[in-house]
Amino acid sequence: MEILQTQGISLPRLGLGTYRMQGDVCRAAVESALALGYRHIDTAEMYANEDAIGAAIAASGVAREDLHVTTKVWNENLAPDAMRRAFDTSLRKLRLDQVDLYLVHWPAPNMNLPSIFETLMKLKQEGRTRAIGVANFNIALLKTVVEDIRAPIACNQIEYHVMLDQTKVKEYLDARSIPLVAYCPLAQGRAASDATLLAIGNKHGASAAQVALKWLLDQDGVAAIPKASRAESQKANLDALKVKLDDEDRKADRAGRSPARRRQPRAGHIPAHGAKDRLDAAVVVGLENGEGRGLIEVHEDPSARGQDGARGRGDRRGSNHLLLLVIIVLSRKGRYPERGRWSLGKASSRR
Repeated sequence: MEILQTQGISLPRLGLGTYRMQGDVCRAAVESALALGYRHIDTAEMYANEDAIGAAIAASGVAREDLHVTTKVWNENLAPDAMRRAFDTSLRKLRLDQVDLYLVHWPAPNMNLPSIFETLMKLKQEGRTRAIGVANFNIALLKTVVEDIRAPIACNQIEYHVMLDQTKVKEYLDARSIPLVAYCPLAQGRAASDATLLAIGNKHGASAAQVALKWLLDQDGVAAIPKASRAESQKANLDALKVKLDDEDRKADRAGRSPARRRQPRAGHIPAHGAKDRLDAAVVVGLENGEGRGLIEVHEDPSARGQDGARGRGDRRGSNHLLLLVIIVLSRKGRYPERGRWSLGKASSRR
């Protein structure tokens, strides 16, 4: 499998996302993925599945040096002591002595970025994580981390897919050779029914979702971590690597989905927290270009739609999901929020 070299680590370009997979389902999914040849597993403290992933890794027989594991610290644990406790807990659950990549999962209001990255760098220097990085950071925050603090981040993990324009963030990252790791790469299941992608897929004997995944992986500096709990979905994602898109395909896609028609990233979703689906603490930082102005955005939890592999056959069980009304007030310099407010309501289930 192709890899990206970043900050001394080798990052496989296709990984397994595990958001909202827990317990035996998660363990079986990771065991299946490793058996199929996946060597990049993405998890997080907030997912409440590190113990299941640790058990799957221990049972897999895959040599530790051949495996990349990313985990993340939740934004209520960004103080130095809290971060160390969270890191120790993650390592214990994962049954590892070291992770390959440790990310700040979400920005937080009034966070102390110099202190955060001082702690992260100490963890790296101690050999407990091989590399550090961020997730869900906009350009303004990236500038603070990269240009002011000069932290050696190995990636920015953000939502990115054919229906979401992340051009400005990607240009910033590309100019500094920082990989973009795309979560929700199948557009929360929408890619599977997109007419343009279906037409391109028919041409190549591939599914529309496989075309969407290959569209990402054909881009320099991009890795993708689609969630897939079933072996057939995991294999479909791997098979996307074999799809050969040509200039005509890319031209057709650009014509069918111009930047004006693509959804522009604004305030991101806030995921439900853990098995109890509750929101303990969260904030979203707004525009991808870091402009210092307020935003109002309604954004649904991605778990409300299937995203379970390149065949587009996501979980159809349906469950109530959170709709979040986020009002973000950014500072004039657009560095980070002065405050964030939110209200929650239940939406009807989708199937």
